[in-house]
Amino acid sequence: VGAFLDLSEIDAGLHRFVLNADNIQLPLGMEVVRITPAAIRVEMEERIQKDIAVEPKIVGKPPAGYTIERISVRPGSVKVSGPKSTLNSMLSLSTESISVSDIQPEKGEKVLEVPVVLSPASLRLVPGQSKNVRVTILCIPNKSSKTSPGTTFP
Repeated sequence: VGAFLDLSEIDAGLHRFVLNADNIQLPLGMEVVRITPAAIRVEMEERIQKDIAVEPKIVGKPPAGYTIERISVRPGSVKVSGPKSTLNSMLSLSTESISVSDIQPEKGEKVLEVPVVLSPASLRLVPGQSKNVRVTILCIPNKSSKTSPGTTFP
């Protein structure tokens, strides 16, 4: 059982729809006796496109003795479409989680193809945009002070 409304010709804004038996789809042999609620409100919003920056979501710590020197994302932004109110207040999207714990720094830069997380679910990538970005992570040895042989630290 479900109520169906044709919203294809509706403009942006708040609309009130009265539900009646014509809107309800029922299995054969059943009939509509009462509809509660008798009306619903629907807010329609303009859909726009916007370039949004992509930030990598880094989790974990680099291997012992190393620190992250640089993280870059290419492309640095993606074009998405979505509700105007959502995109006007959105500054960035994140990638799926990237663990730096398993990076092997001795092999140089680590380059990963990582999906962009489209959240909220009302967002869509504009056709032609890849769902993945390339994240490059460079770990370098920690800078430590030189100590003389035999010096111990607690």
